Amino acid sequence: QFVMSCRVLGLDVEIAAVYATCLAIGARGHATVVASLVHTDANYPCRDLYARCGFDGDDGNWIKSTSAEHAALNHIVVSTDTVPAFAR
Repeated sequence: QFVMSCRVLGLDVEIAAVYATCLAIGARGHATVVASLVHTDANYPCRDLYARCGFDGDDGNWIKSTSAEHAALNHIVVSTDTVPAFAR
């Protein structure tokens, strides 16, 4: 689960966060990422996030191979240097 300010939605920060999460899951040896999204009034702006990130699925359940291509985000750098070891 992650929460993001609406001020950065649409700037591809949300896509970078999903991409980094997929890479971390793949680095742990998992072949797929499974995600879910429960629709609420508050998350309307991000309901298409998993589809935009290349996941297959429907309105509630999404899946993507960790070896699948990810969008090139040349304007965003994601660093895990400050992530605690237990979260990597």
